[in-house]
Amino acid sequence: MKYFTLILTVILFSNMAQSQKNNESYDQLWKSVQKFEAEALTKSALAVVDKITIKAKREKNSPQIVKSLLYSSKYALTLEEDAQLKI
Repeated sequence: MKYFTLILTVILFSNMAQSQKNNESYDQLWKSVQKFEAEALTKSALAVVDKITIKAKREKNSPQIVKSLLYSSKYALTLEEDAQLKI
């Protein structure tokens, strides 16, 4: 019974650690987006936002999907003349 409890505890903690890694990677990606935006590198920021969108859709992370789509439309409006018609 002690071994079962130990194994269960290890599994639970490993799952929690994995979920924290995913959140950290979103944080890191958003920080790079902010860095590119501060340096006026809109295309680079848009490329990172596209990566975030793909990752969020794969993981079914709705808040990140919404945030990435908002940023994507923001950068599209900046980069393209007729972007408002496309969005």
